[in-house]
Amino acid sequence: FKELNSIEHYSTDELQSYILRKLSILFRYAYNNISYYKKLMDHSNLSLSQDIDYEEISRLPFLKKEDIRTHIADMNTSKIRKSIRSTSGTTGYPLIFPKDRVATAYTDAMMYHVYGWHGIDIGDKQARLWGRAITTKERIVQSTKDYLLNRRRLSAFEMNETKCLDYYA
Repeated sequence: FKELNSIEHYSTDELQSYILRKLSILFRYAYNNISYYKKLMDHSNLSLSQDIDYEEISRLPFLKKEDIRTHIADMNTSKIRKSIRSTSGTTGYPLIFPKDRVATAYTDAMMYHVYGWHGIDIGDKQARLWGRAITTKERIVQSTKDYLLNRRRLSAFEMNETKCLDYYA
């Protein structure tokens, strides 16, 4: 939260510098630890000896869901403990991918930071149209988190006119 709160007040130049510095760190890490990105960056002739710039980044191809599905084994690093996540599959097939604890914490911090712009604090009562965990263990963890954070999860997959009216009520 501290980092996010300070970034929010950066000038345009400070923000651009921050973004490029963070991207440089990310690209160096990916190059040194993840074979897929090492090959991709070598092929794109990225110079990682100095901070990266937007021109260099533009040489990298866009990452698509199909790329992740095809190359997931080459996108992993064993150095970080990860949990398995997935998208809902609204495009036809769910995307299954690993996500580490730091990324999860940062995502949660960013989400609550943005909620704060609208007066919603951690622990404030809320309802979410969201997916539900599949396994019993995942459902217990999910239900516990929802209870502790004062959230009510409403299934986005059971949506129809009747259910929508029930959720509204």
